[in-house]
Amino acid sequence: MTIPDTLLRRHGLFLAVVVVYAAVLITLGPLATNDGPIHLSFADMLGHIGDADWPLQSQMYMSAGTLQPNMAIYAILRGLILVVAPDRAEAILQALCLVGPAVAAWYALRKINPDNAWLALFALPLLANQLFFLGLYNFLFSLTGFFLAIGWYLDLRQHPKLWRGLLLGVVLVLTLLSHAAGFIMAVLALIALEIVRLLGDWHAGVRGRALWTVSGCVVLALCLPLPLMAWFALRQHGYPTEYGPKLHDRVFSMARGKLFRLQSRDNLLLPHGLMALMLLTLLATVYKIWRERHHLLRGDATLFTGVGLTLLFFYGFCLVVPDVSGGGWTHFLRAQLFPMLWALPCAALLINKSWMRWSLATLAVIMLVVQFYQTWTAQGQVRQQLTALSAIDGQIGAHCTVLPVIESSTQFDQKGIPNPVGYEPLFQATNRLELDRDRVVLFNFLARLSVYPIQFRPGHDTQELLYHWEPQQTAVNVQRLDVGRFEQKTGIPVDYVLVWGQPRENDPVSPQDTQRVLNNASLVYQSVDQQVRLYRRNQDMPTMCTSQSSHMVTSDKFQSAAIKDRLRQN
Repeated sequence: MTIPDTLLRRHGLFLAVVVVYAAVLITLGPLATNDGPIHLSFADMLGHIGDADWPLQSQMYMSAGTLQPNMAIYAILRGLILVVAPDRAEAILQALCLVGPAVAAWYALRKINPDNAWLALFALPLLANQLFFLGLYNFLFSLTGFFLAIGWYLDLRQHPKLWRGLLLGVVLVLTLLSHAAGFIMAVLALIALEIVRLLGDWHAGVRGRALWTVSGCVVLALCLPLPLMAWFALRQHGYPTEYGPKLHDRVFSMARGKLFRLQSRDNLLLPHGLMALMLLTLLATVYKIWRERHHLLRGDATLFTGVGLTLLFFYGFCLVVPDVSGGGWTHFLRAQLFPMLWALPCAALLINKSWMRWSLATLAVIMLVVQFYQTWTAQGQVRQQLTALSAIDGQIGAHCTVLPVIESSTQFDQKGIPNPVGYEPLFQATNRLELDRDRVVLFNFLARLSVYPIQFRPGHDTQELLYHWEPQQTAVNVQRLDVGRFEQKTGIPVDYVLVWGQPRENDPVSPQDTQRVLNNASLVYQSVDQQVRLYRRNQDMPTMCTSQSSHMVTSDKFQSAAIKDRLRQN
C-alpha cells in the first residue's frame, strides 16, 4: 500500500472535515465575539499609530514599544489586513484559532497511535467554546503550539538529537508569544511526561547517555523561552492574585460543561454529550493506571502511564490555579479546557476496536454539525443587531469619538430566551468603527492592560474616566457615564453616542445617567426596530470631528443599507 493510500485510509475523514470546516468559517465569517473587534482595531493601529493623519487615535493610544506575550495574532492580523479586507482577515484568524489546534492535535496523536489520530475531530467542537466567543484568540492560537510541542517531544523521544531539542525550544518560544497559558501547560506536560520516562527507564536498568540524552534535549528546549517568560513575569509583578471560584464551584463547572454552553440554556445536549465522553475517558484512564500501577517501578511503564498521569495532573491544576494573576483573569476558565483536550491522547491509547472507531468518528461529526447549527442560529440574531453598524459608519465622519451605551445587558430571541449566553458581543462591536477615518470608540478595557501592544496614553483611560472603573477591574458592567470628567481631563469631546437596545427595569448594565448625557444631543440615526440609535452631541468644545450630520436616517434608507449588506455577505 502506498503512502497516499495509507494517509487517506487513516486520516481522510479528518482532513476532509477540517478543509470543509475552515472553508465555511472563512467564507461565512467572521463570527461575532466580545474582544474580536478590539484585536482587529489594535492590529490596524499598529500600522499607523503616531502618524499625523491619525491625530485622534494617536492622542488616545500609544504603542507598548516592547515585546508582548500576545503578539502572535497581531502579526498575523497585520499581515492579513494588508492583503484582504479587515472582516475577511478576522475570519481567517478565527479559522486558524479553531482549526490550527485541531490539526496540531492530529499531528501529536499520529505520534501516539496513527490509527486513532482521527480523534482530533473532537478537538473542533471542544475549541468552539466560550473562550472563543469571548474573543480570546491569543489563548486559542497558543493551543496550536501546545500540541506541536507535545508531538515534537514524542518524536524527540524516538530520535534524540540536539537540533530537535533546539527546534522544540523555538516552538515553545512561539507558543509563549501567542499566550502564556498554552506555554505553561506545554511545559508542565513535557516535564510530567519526561519524569515518568526517566523513572521507567531507570528502573528498567537504562543508564548513562541512553538515559539522559532525551532529558538534556528537553532541558535545552526549556532554557530558550524561560528568560523571556521571566522578563514577562517581572513586568507583571505587583498585580493582584485571587483564587476566584471556590473549589466546589470549579468541580461543578467542569462536571456540567459550563465552558461549552454557548447559546440559550436549553441547548445543553452538546455540553452534556461532551462531558459524558470526558467522564468515560477519565474513568477508563484511572482504571488502567490502577491496573498498571506497578509497571513504573518495575521498569516496564508504557507511554500511557505518562499520558494518563498528565491528565490527572491537569485536573489537579484546574483546582489550584488562581483565577486572577499576572494582570489577567479567567485563568480557571482557560485551565479547564486542557484536561478536555488531553483526553484525546488518553483515548488514542485506549481505543482498539474498529466498531468504536467508526462510532466515535460519526459521533464527532454529528456533534460538530449540531454545534455549528446552534452557533449559526444564535449568530443570525446577533448579525441582525450588528447590521446597523454599516449604516452608522456612513453617518460618522473622520476624527470623531463615539460613546457606546448598552441599554439592555441581554439580547433576546423571538421566543424571549436570552441569546447568546456567556458573552456580550455588543459591548465592543462598535470598535469596528475605528478601522477607518481616525475614529475612537470610548469603550476599550483591553487598552488599559499592559499585556497588549496598544495601550491608553497616561491620563486617557476611558474606563476609569468615563465609567469610574477600578484598576484591574474584572467586571465589565457599566453603571456610570461621567462624560464631563472625561472631557475635562483629556480635552477631547464626546462627539457621538451610540445606544444599543432599550432600557429594561433593574438591568444591572444600563447606566442610570444615560438620559442626562442625551439631553443635549440630536438623533441622527435610528434602525427600523428602534434598537439601535445614534445621537450627535451638541457641545461647545472644539472638535476635530468632520461630520456635521443632523438629519434622521429614514427606515427606507436603513432597509436599503441592510439589503446591500446582506447581498455583500452572500
